[in-house]
Amino acid sequence: MQQYKDNFVEESLELLSSVEKALLLMEVTPNDPDLIQEVFRALHTIKGNSSMFGFSTIADFTHYLESVYEHIRSGRQEINKNIVSATLAAVDHIFTLIKNVDDPNIAKSETHIALNSRLALLLKEMGGDSTAHDEASVNQQVQQDGKKTYEIHFAPHKEVFFNGTNPLSLLAELQGLGKCEIIANESQLPLLDELEPVYCYMSWNITLETDVAPAAIEEIFQFLKGRCVLDIKIKESKAVGELLAPTLPELFAGVNASAARTNMISSIRVPAEKLDGLMGLVSELITLQAKLGTIAEFSLHPELQGVSENFEKILTRLRDNAFSLCVVPVKTMLTPFNRLVRDLSAELDKEIEFVTEGIETELDKNIIEGLSDPIMHLLRNSIDHGIETEAARLAAGKRKQGRISFKAYCAGPNVYVEIEDDGRGIDTEKIRHKAIEKGLINKDEVLSEAEIFNLIFLPGISTAEKVSNISGRGVGMDVVKRKIEDIRGQIKIKSTVNVGTTTIIKLPITISIIDGLLVQINKGAYVIPLSSVERCLEAPLDKQINHFNKLLILEGQQIPYINLCEEFGSGASAERSQEIVLVYFEERRVALLVERVIGKLQAVLKPLGKHYQKVDNISGATILGDGSIALVLDTNKITEHYLHRRRFAHVN
Repeated sequence: MQQYKDNFVEESLELLSSVEKALLLMEVTPNDPDLIQEVFRALHTIKGNSSMFGFSTIADFTHYLESVYEHIRSGRQEINKNIVSATLAAVDHIFTLIKNVDDPNIAKSETHIALNSRLALLLKEMGGDSTAHDEASVNQQVQQDGKKTYEIHFAPHKEVFFNGTNPLSLLAELQGLGKCEIIANESQLPLLDELEPVYCYMSWNITLETDVAPAAIEEIFQFLKGRCVLDIKIKESKAVGELLAPTLPELFAGVNASAARTNMISSIRVPAEKLDGLMGLVSELITLQAKLGTIAEFSLHPELQGVSENFEKILTRLRDNAFSLCVVPVKTMLTPFNRLVRDLSAELDKEIEFVTEGIETELDKNIIEGLSDPIMHLLRNSIDHGIETEAARLAAGKRKQGRISFKAYCAGPNVYVEIEDDGRGIDTEKIRHKAIEKGLINKDEVLSEAEIFNLIFLPGISTAEKVSNISGRGVGMDVVKRKIEDIRGQIKIKSTVNVGTTTIIKLPITISIIDGLLVQINKGAYVIPLSSVERCLEAPLDKQINHFNKLLILEGQQIPYINLCEEFGSGASAERSQEIVLVYFEERRVALLVERVIGKLQAVLKPLGKHYQKVDNISGATILGDGSIALVLDTNKITEHYLHRRRFAHVN
């Protein structure tokens, strides 16, 4: 039974998410019939499923909400801000009810009682009966030409019990619509020895005489859509699907069992832990393939080399397919952001337009999960002390409505997320003075604009004019940066006073497996992520290297270089370094000097142990084909620390 209950909870939470999304869109396009229908059907499904499982508290509460939207759907009531706000509050409460289905006291809570009263008052204001059953919904669809006789064939899929559905309750609901004759079809019932009690083998042929419209019959089976074969015909042989086209889905227009079965398996729901397990196995295969490649390279059997190459090709395709299963579009995390902008802007009495672009861009689901909280914090900052009050905007010559845009796009092996507002911007001098007050920088230290913006990510720095219950205490942006770096991302800020602020987040598409460049430093193996590398080349002549200023001349340009042999504590001189890896740091080129570039490889990232968590210039480790360990370098951190030391030494 627990399995069925888990399925009910999962499906209901998905439906509530779709309701919340539709409600937020409804504020932009009020009285959109498709959005109203989507909300009504989702509520109807939740109510029906709750009743089936005996969760009467959820069913009764959802019934009130469904009745409100029945009035709206029938045209007796127009949608307004009060209804949307009440519905959002009710949806939040249904979330709580579903997550606490076994708590008998939740129905006695003040929130539950208050929301019940609020919905009942809404119904009363609409002129409806707050105690009426959804038979009123059915009666609204009475046809003008009197009663009709329908012939209905209902065949649930054999796995219908797996979701906790009881077909007999649907038949009982049909009987409530009028004179009903039900004949059970037992032709698919197996012998007793072969019968599995968890499967449904029955189907039914029903003759129903009623004055309701066909859509009312369809609604009874709405939450079985995709999990049954349903054929509804008027006795005169005219298909109901012809009467209702195109609003009646194809499933309910007399499709055959084969077509329904095809639709059923076109997509399946897979638990996240199974996908994580699949990626784990793919990672292990990549490590194993590296070992096989090493053995084949030194083997005297040419066939083994061929097998290794074919295995690598197939494994690459398997990796790409596994990646495609684990990536999800950015739009899946947008609903809470829309809700945040709506609620917080109303609380702060600001009118804000939230615009999205590129929301079909895909990211690893683990990155999406790690990105949600940082973006929520950034949006909260933009709303609270980025966007000005209406009076301040008008005085500055801006339109009274503020604007926050969320944009996602791919560029090479990375995904970029930009959050931009047209608010007051960030005053670099104010940030600099605050950093000096807190002793974070020296008074005489000269910083570029980008370096000043990076100070925002230090603990205790805030751009807020005053402390509020939303922001302004200087706590958060350091956490935002740390969380983004935990998913191997980078963050930077661009801002112009009185124009606005743009926060740019650079992310890898996935965090579990990367393409890397294997290099040798102090006779040890290290991996540089290939996404950071521009190109590799031999070290130039000594006259092209300025050892004092740590600059090298390349193609007529001066490029700062970092000798990694010296950085990692060997004390080796620059002569040890024979090759250069050019990488990007904040849109600038930096040269990393290494002993030797070994070649490209797929690196399966393994986390460092707890004793090495504070070594932030190393992002992880990987296992090579010979079984040895190679550390994965974080080139951004290496460059950032190196430039900070140079600047500090220069000031002193």
